[in-house]
Amino acid sequence: MVPVVLDLEGVLCVVVGAGPVAERKIGTLLRGGARVRVVAPVATPAIRAWSRRGRLDWRRTTWRPASLRGARLVLACASDDAVNRAVAMRARSAGVFLSVADEADLCTLIWPAVLRRGELQVAVSTGGGVPAASRRVRDELKSSVGREYAAWVRLLGAARRRLRSACPEAAERRRRLRRLLRAPVLKLLRAGDGLGARRAAWRAAGLD
Repeated sequence: MVPVVLDLEGVLCVVVGAGPVAERKIGTLLRGGARVRVVAPVATPAIRAWSRRGRLDWRRTTWRPASLRGARLVLACASDDAVNRAVAMRARSAGVFLSVADEADLCTLIWPAVLRRGELQVAVSTGGGVPAASRRVRDELKSSVGREYAAWVRLLGAARRRLRSACPEAAERRRRLRRLLRAPVLKLLRAGDGLGARRAAWRAAGLD
């Protein structure tokens, strides 16, 4: 297993099944900007609502091999294990990334448990072996990685973008970024001092 972050913006992802498990996965795909095709005769209220708003293409039919045409990622989330195995065989033969609900041995892509703080994402995985353990570790991290991390990452990103134009020398940019990471920006954000955090970030990066 190799942990990676995928850019799925505009990428066609096909989800076979439209129950609660599929709904959670589809929500993640939509947040990532993927084009989503759902293949299932019936769907949850949320999936139906996404379809009405044009956020996904819901094909109200049973799965067939042609359903996967053009996909670069396939999620087999049907309630029928035989259907999921058939989808898996087809996806594997097509060489596309595949995730099968509750069948880690069939997957070529494992969904981690993810803690989101704005642009910061902390992913925890057991390689599909014990998903409940991944979720428990993710939940335990919530108390130490608070919502202030979202503002921290935004500030770091803004400073980094400004440094690219203000400081053309790569070695100097790296030095300033290391200094920025050591600055008490996160501490100030935890204390609720957003303005002080911004000043500290700009000062550490040499942008004040």
